[in-house]
This record gives sequence, C-alpha cells and structure tokens, in this order.
Amino acid sequence: MVATPSKQSPVSQKLAIVCALAMAASVFAGDDMPKEQKDTYQLGSQSIAANTSDAEALALIPGLIDMGNKVNAFFDRVYADILAGRVPASHLVKHPFATVGEIFSRALAEVKDLKGTGDLGPYGDKLITLLAESRHKADRNANLIRQMLVEPKPYVSSIDRKGLVALAKLSREAAASYNS
Repeated sequence: MVATPSKQSPVSQKLAIVCALAMAASVFAGDDMPKEQKDTYQLGSQSIAANTSDAEALALIPGLIDMGNKVNAFFDRVYADILAGRVPASHLVKHPFATVGEIFSRALAEVKDLKGTGDLGPYGDKLITLLAESRHKADRNANLIRQMLVEPKPYVSSIDRKGLVALAKLSREAAASYNS
C-alpha cells in the first residue's frame, strides 16, 4: 500500500475521524435515527475526509451536535427503561454500551486538545462537551447493566462483633473529647 500525502489540515482530519466515530457509535447504540439522517452523517464524514477546507469541515459541526443530542436522548430513554424494568434481561446480556463508550472515548481523544483554542469554530467546545457527555451516558448505561447482571459475591467475615462495638464506643468518646 502506497501512502499518499494528504492536503488536509489537522482540524479536517480530526473532524472526519470524529464524524465517522459518532456515526459508528449511533449504529452500535441502535439509535432509531431515520435512515436519511444516517446517510447525511455518513456523507458528512466522507465530505470532511475529501475536503481540504477547514471552513467546510467546521460547517458540519452543528449536524454532529444535533446527532449527539439525539444519541444522548436515546441513552437517557434506555437508562430510564432499564431502571423501570421495561427491558428484558435477554436484551441486556449483549448490550452495546461498553463498545459505544469506547468509541466516544476515541472520538473525544481526537479533539480534546482543541478545547478552548477556537480551532473548531464557535461550536467546537460544545461538540467536545457533547462527546464527553455521550461517553459518560454510554458508560453509565453499561455500568447499570453490569450491576444488574453480575451476581455479587458475599464476603464472609469472622470479626468479633463485641470488639467492633467496643472500638466504636472508644472512637466516639475520643471524638467527643477532641471536639470539646
């Protein structure tokens, strides 16, 4: 394979990666986004990858933000459904949220160093914050599912309960004398 030099700027390259990763995350999450909108973001990723102009790449950020808001709303709905017991356990076993969280982590790593620099235009910091929020919500869903599915292992202790009560009394007396 022959590597060809790229005429893209680093911002265009980073946005192309973020767009592709965001698209992959929404597909993994099973988002109910209309097909036409998914095609738009896929074309947006290809458009960024093909363009050398930062201005054209930056113009796609509001679309990424819109998609991110919809993905976050989806994560919130799923979280509420899981908490309410409306999701069958069979669906929880092979959940995509850990993978989606990793994808958003990768996307965030691409652009995190541009936060506050203005390189991503007026919406750049909002995009970075949204990626972090998406990663958090995907991880939150994955952790909730893990807590529901993993049976806790009880810890058997042979601690002397009378000794523990005596230690607590001594601690309270020491704290009371320290505070007065």
